[in-house]
Amino acid sequence: MGIIDHKLDLAAINPLFKTLISCISDGVLITDEDGQVLCLNDAFKQMLGDGDTTAGDESINESELARIFSLTDRSTCAALSYASPGSPLDNFVRVTERVRQGNSTRDVDLLLGTIPLEQGAGHLKVAISQDRTTRKTPDAPHTLQKQGFITNDREMLSIISRLKQIADSTAPVLLLGESGTGKTQIARMIHEQSPRAKKPLVEVNCAAIPEQLLESELFGHVKGAFTGATQKRKGRFQAAHGGTLLLDEIGEIPLHLQAKLLRAIQDQRFEPVGSDETVEVDVRVISATNQNLRDMVNQGTFRADLYYRLAVVPIRIPPLRDRVGDIPLLLKHFCTDLTDRGYPNDVACTPEAMRMMMDYPWPGNVREMLNAVEHAYICAVDKAVVPESLPQDIRHFTIAGPYSGLIDENALYGRRQDDTPSARDALPSRTGGDQPSPADEIVQALSTAGGNKSAAARALGIDRTTLWRRMRKFNLA
Repeated sequence: MGIIDHKLDLAAINPLFKTLISCISDGVLITDEDGQVLCLNDAFKQMLGDGDTTAGDESINESELARIFSLTDRSTCAALSYASPGSPLDNFVRVTERVRQGNSTRDVDLLLGTIPLEQGAGHLKVAISQDRTTRKTPDAPHTLQKQGFITNDREMLSIISRLKQIADSTAPVLLLGESGTGKTQIARMIHEQSPRAKKPLVEVNCAAIPEQLLESELFGHVKGAFTGATQKRKGRFQAAHGGTLLLDEIGEIPLHLQAKLLRAIQDQRFEPVGSDETVEVDVRVISATNQNLRDMVNQGTFRADLYYRLAVVPIRIPPLRDRVGDIPLLLKHFCTDLTDRGYPNDVACTPEAMRMMMDYPWPGNVREMLNAVEHAYICAVDKAVVPESLPQDIRHFTIAGPYSGLIDENALYGRRQDDTPSARDALPSRTGGDQPSPADEIVQALSTAGGNKSAAARALGIDRTTLWRRMRKFNLA
């Protein structure tokens, strides 16, 4: 049925439409192009309105309406990666709002966008609100946050879903992954879900202890065992008795200590330094490393028997660049954490700065992002995080990388606009040059895929959200 006058058509189906909308838990707000409210259900009023569900559809005033729909110009927006090609949600963005009502606070997700009407009849503005404060689904980000990990990534969710089963055993676990990916957090989650949760979790960074002291640190020593050993001291294995011992940076264990470590893990017994008395313990060992232990075994710098003993249950943690969808979740969490620590709570991130952070590969992973967010807050301009507020590594990646053009290089380095061509002008021509430009590659992929964005993204080796951002950047959307 063609829609000529959307107000009349909405009125025609109003009884059924209002009944359906009032029965759902998500909030729904629909206005026309001029901001006149056409539909507003009780759930939306409770989440973002004044909470008066007895008032009519005009209970949200014009200034609040304008504020809600202006949120698409802010930072915390991310494209909806799950919207299918051609879907009405294809141009929607997700925004997270922290709403204060009296003495309580709500975390509300807003899906904001427009839906065009047929035959050129204009468009409707739509806002859908979802209360994240009370949601209890297993994969909700705040639920995982309580366990120590924030993610919506399918691979990470699969890993986390297996942790309880792993935690119930006493088998050694080897956590593999780049620095800053969250290996320590995963180790803590395993311990907290295990029968040993009420016993100690002892964490040892093997790279932070001098080699000559590491044996004593792990296994303890007796008085007089070496110069400076003025009294008997228990090691970390004994401190973790009945609980869990986390050996971080296990690849830094010197070769001459690896045989003793293997025996301690395998037989649960060892001799302290300077003693011939055997000590027995009950310790579950979790180790972590950012090195390739198999390569070290091949090179002769790590014992094969120790490696196989440590890797009874190997878990590889993906880097942040492979779970781009987690970036908005983590940014939101870090921003909330900073405001809880006393930073201003009205600092917003511009879309350009957000796109730069979404495209950055984050070689330092979550740890680097935490520091980058704090840097951006400190360097915000008029309470707005602009590209120039971001750390140098992110700015340089955007300027010099293959997807440059999001940052004004002249403004960054204090040059006049006529001193040098902009980064966007430096992009290869879309119609010439030896190498196809990023824009050309996107156009070609979309053409080959018949306009299917999901298929084009797969052909380019990126996810659909990244493709959407780059299309917007190159004015292809």
